[in-house]
Amino acid sequence: MNELVFVMPEDGSDVASPDMKWLRDMVLHGGADFWCGGSGQGWLTHPGGSDLILHFADRHGFYLEYHDAETGYWIPLSETGSDSGAPVWVGGDPIIVSQRFFVSPDAAWTAVEEFCKTGQRAGRVPWVRRSEVQWSFGYWDHPELELNR
Repeated sequence: MNELVFVMPEDGSDVASPDMKWLRDMVLHGGADFWCGGSGQGWLTHPGGSDLILHFADRHGFYLEYHDAETGYWIPLSETGSDSGAPVWVGGDPIIVSQRFFVSPDAAWTAVEEFCKTGQRAGRVPWVRRSEVQWSFGYWDHPELELNR
């Protein structure tokens, strides 16, 4: 692979060399209508071999996962966010993650823009190795509550 590829959340189709204006608009304004359909996640694959996975939750923003073969998995970490759980969709199933792992759409765009240019994590986003966080990810177990997709 020698070009950036974006995998669409709704159907898993690949968009080679996505238009950056369109991608920016989807990150900043796509909301749940775009990000939470189908598999519930979109991702970017850089020609250098790294990936940036994007999950979205209304009222929380984006949960990002960065991965490369050399350094492993990284997620954003906010020291000020709540440790309460929030659902994101993975393969169409709701998974609960801490609200501390979410960033605003503006911060997500910063991460996406840097990733598209360099294949690296954005220095302006606070990242931590996913293996170093002390939080239990789990499945949504509240069938009586409606989840916003």
